[in-house]
Amino acid sequence: MNNTEIDSLRMHHASEMELLQTRILRMLRDQDMMLGDAIHAHINGSDRVVLEFIGRVQTAIQAEIKLLVDRNNMPDTDLAEQIQEALYEGDLDLAGYLIGDRDMNEFI
Repeated sequence: MNNTEIDSLRMHHASEMELLQTRILRMLRDQDMMLGDAIHAHINGSDRVVLEFIGRVQTAIQAEIKLLVDRNNMPDTDLAEQIQEALYEGDLDLAGYLIGDRDMNEFI
């Protein structure tokens, strides 16, 4: 593989990682807003609403974890957790290394 091909692959993977990061960031922002609504409901004494919102947040986060694990045929949750942690810390090089040759479109 020559340098041009390597550069092209790097750019492609960087673009895919950016899409993945954008999708996950959007989901996290949505869940952050939902938790804010839950706090507001708690202040207003609406415990039923609080529990509903917290349940929705948990379900969304669990669905995101399952999507990452299932779509990439990850053998164990340890790898998924390592990838999540790398993305959270902004270490795209480590996340890319952990993801390896998997098709990044599966994350999106």
